[in-house]
Amino acid sequence: MNDWKILARARMKELKISQYDLADKIGCSQPSIAHWLSGRRKADIDTINKILVALGFSPLSTDFDEAFVNLDQVHAYPFISWTSAGLNCEEWKPKTAEDFIKTNINAGKKGFWLKIKGDSMTSMKGFSFPEGVYILINPDIAIHDGDFVVAKFIRNNQITFRQYVEETGSEYLKPLNNTYKTIALDENWQIIGRVVEAKWKLIH
Repeated sequence: MNDWKILARARMKELKISQYDLADKIGCSQPSIAHWLSGRRKADIDTINKILVALGFSPLSTDFDEAFVNLDQVHAYPFISWTSAGLNCEEWKPKTAEDFIKTNINAGKKGFWLKIKGDSMTSMKGFSFPEGVYILINPDIAIHDGDFVVAKFIRNNQITFRQYVEETGSEYLKPLNNTYKTIALDENWQIIGRVVEAKWKLIH
C-alpha cells in the first residue's frame, strides 16, 4: 500500500499544503507526517484515511485493493452533466460527454466525472467540496458508512451529492453544509455510485 504516499505528496504539492498544514488538519505532529510520507514509519489504515480525506480523496476501505490507485496507469473518464448522470449508464454514450478527464484512479468500466454545483457539500471546518471541484464516481464498488456518494431521486431523476451515513439502523444522505437538510435514504432514492476522487481541473 505504498502508492498512497506518492499520491498524497503530489496532492500536497498541487494544493500547496505543507506538512505543518496537514498535521493541523488531522490533529497530529509534523514529524509524524514526515515519517509516514517518507515511509520511515508505517501508517495504519485509519491514519491513511485521515490523510487522504484531508487532501480531498475518498477514504479507503479496509479491503483496499492496491490496483485502485496505480500511478503507472492513466484512465480517462467522461465528464458528463448532472442530467446525464440521472440516466442509467447504458443510456448515455461517450459522445454525450463534455470532456474526458485523466486520472490514475481506477473507477471501473462505468466511471464518470461530475462538476460540483452549489455549496451543500462545503464546510468551514474539516473536509469540503467547493463549487467547481470535479468528482469521479465509480458505480460498481460497495458503499460504506462515511463514503461520499451520488444518489438519484427516482421520481424525477434528480441527482444529489452527499455523504452516506448509517445511524441506529437507518441510512441517510448528509450534507457537509449544515444549513441543508439531511435526507433519509428510502425506496425513493437510488445510490448511483461512490466518489473515489475529487480535484480541481486546471488544464485539459
